[in-house]
Amino acid sequence: MQKTTIQNQLPRHTTSAIPSLVLAVLAGAALSVQASNLVVNGDFTANAAAYVTSPGWNGYMAAGAGNPTRIANWVNSPGNGSVALNGPLTGFGPASPFTPGVTPNFNFACLQWATQTIYQNLALTTNATYQVDFDAAAPAWQTGGKFMVQLCDDVTPFWYSGSTDATNTEFVHYTFTCTTPPRFVGTPNIRLVVSAATGAAGDMVLFGNVSVQPSAIAAASPNLVTNGDFYVTAPEFIAWPGYVNVPAVASSNPENIAEWNWNHAGLCGLNGIYTGLIPTSSPFGPSTPLSCFAFMQWAPGNTLSQDLALEPNTKYQLEFDAAGQAGVADGMFTVKMRDGFTSFWDTGSLPCNNKEFVHYTYIFTTPATLEANPNILLLNSGHGKDGNVTTDFAHVSVRLAPATPVTLQVARAGANLLLTWSSGTLLEANAVTGSWTPVSGATSPYLVAPTDAKRFYRVQVQ
Repeated sequence: MQKTTIQNQLPRHTTSAIPSLVLAVLAGAALSVQASNLVVNGDFTANAAAYVTSPGWNGYMAAGAGNPTRIANWVNSPGNGSVALNGPLTGFGPASPFTPGVTPNFNFACLQWATQTIYQNLALTTNATYQVDFDAAAPAWQTGGKFMVQLCDDVTPFWYSGSTDATNTEFVHYTFTCTTPPRFVGTPNIRLVVSAATGAAGDMVLFGNVSVQPSAIAAASPNLVTNGDFYVTAPEFIAWPGYVNVPAVASSNPENIAEWNWNHAGLCGLNGIYTGLIPTSSPFGPSTPLSCFAFMQWAPGNTLSQDLALEPNTKYQLEFDAAGQAGVADGMFTVKMRDGFTSFWDTGSLPCNNKEFVHYTYIFTTPATLEANPNILLLNSGHGKDGNVTTDFAHVSVRLAPATPVTLQVARAGANLLLTWSSGTLLEANAVTGSWTPVSGATSPYLVAPTDAKRFYRVQVQ
């Protein structure tokens, strides 16, 4: 599997040191209470103290004698593979023999050999948007190793992170959003997977701080694309191989993909387990398909489009998953944002991955004026030898772009303090509870003489 490609991704994790003399706050962001994590023991602490034998292998392994047979609340798949637990709350020392270069201060699960997986069932609701967070790494002594996190309906993923390289220097934090389907055919669950191994002894991947919770971002900024997950009317696609209503081919299927405009330049349709297709639900998907996706055949020029309620001179975040048909090379795709028939932004023509869906994230800004109907266009842009080349799309969304975090930073300048910030208005107060008033004439950088016993500062962004 290949590494997930993420274009123009917003920072996933931001930290900053805050000196005791000055209160530095993220501007324009209200404090919120984190929703309950649906993953039980996502921090891998529940039975950590019972791991008393180094290097932390589960107890069914000879090298793990005396340890629990599994990490609490997690199930091993396939069977009793190579799974270990490390971290400061374990009962052996040194506590993290499988650590990356920078030893973390949290517990983490260790999975070795390709396809090794641990999973647990989740109480997910249908038609809901969730935020998936986790930390991942590789041991310091290892070069290579890939991982994937999946949300599945039984054993079929309806979302996955894509196969990603694990770094051996330190844990990296990942944040994703995904939407559940309108129905589940099995039990929803989360799976942590070693997706590739290159080492002679089998590569190891480390996971920590796993959480799935309702997405506050999605609630504040709804998806402007209707049926971007292609679930609407998917069960009505019953004639194999999933084409829209084409005489003598799939005449019993719907005439269009709901909410999308098809230009009839080739063939299109739906695949996935949420369709009614038998005997195989994903004949046009990659080697690892998703539970529902749109496909377009014959290139170049086959398109799906949809009008969107975009505002002029506004920043939006576009996300989608794309892939190609397993065993078929030369697939290409492009996603465009248009004003009528005029494109004002596009991804460029990109190659399809025929092994798995790849997730893409972009930020774009609409023009100062919109003269016609703004819309999104999904294009099969390939020029392969086989005109039947297929492009697949899933999880298409356009939302208002999240505000860029603004941090008030402080540094000593002799006996004074130097405040800097990227945008906004500097406010000051005698107490952290306020009242807050603008600092007259303050621009960044701003020099403060600490003559008061205490004074607080923050930045306000409109």
